[in-house]
Amino acid sequence: ARRRAAPSSVGPRRLPSSAPLGSLRSLVASVFFVMSAFEELGVCPELIRVADGEGWLLPTPVQSEAIPLVLGGGDVLAAAETGSGKTGAFGIPVLQIVHEALRDAA
Repeated sequence: ARRRAAPSSVGPRRLPSSAPLGSLRSLVASVFFVMSAFEELGVCPELIRVADGEGWLLPTPVQSEAIPLVLGGGDVLAAAETGSGKTGAFGIPVLQIVHEALRDAA
């Protein structure tokens, strides 16, 4: 007779209430690191929260190079492998530019 595997739980991982304090400190430190990594590129806090929510822990190399250039109004041409983060490299600054324009117009 075959045994059926228990269904896997789907959804966000949460820190259990019984987790040791060290785990909580590690979680807080990693969130701070993510915030400062994207902040250093000039990404606004609203988009940093979205990136964090999507599990983007660090910008990829192509994102680290392209985002500040695009935000600065520069022309950027990038060639990199599939899955390297090119869409985010251009999408994040474009979203930020549109967000800032709409916010300023309001």
